[in-house]
This record gives sequence, C-alpha cells and structure tokens, in this order.
Amino acid sequence: MSAQTQELLNICEELPEAKLTELADFARFLLAQSKDAAAAGATQRWLETARGAAKSGVTTDEVMNVTRGEQ
Repeated sequence: MSAQTQELLNICEELPEAKLTELADFARFLLAQSKDAAAAGATQRWLETARGAAKSGVTTDEVMNVTRGEQ
C-alpha cells in the first residue's frame, strides 16, 4: 500500500460518522460514473467494429427472420 493510500485511510478513520457516510456516497457515485464510462467505451468499440458489416440487398423480411431466430 502506498504512503498516500495509507494517509487517506488514516484521514477517513478520523472522520465523524456523518462525513464518513457522505464520503462513501461520493465514492459510490464515482464508481458508478467509472462503470458508465467503461460501458460507453465498450459500446463505441462495438459500433466501430460493426460499421460497414451490413450487406446490401437484404430485404426487411430477411432481417426480421434473423431477429426472430428463423434464419
């Protein structure tokens, strides 16, 4: 564990209960933001991979059959 991490833990241990709860809420918010950003990045990478993969000349009925699993 780094010295900075240990210092933060020591500071957190000295916080009053109300402030510790507030800090925990903020940490959960940051974690959720981080997960959202990661998910958005994964979606963007998938879209970049999928771009140009569609075939021309496919009918709506053919697309609907694939989406229904009736290939």
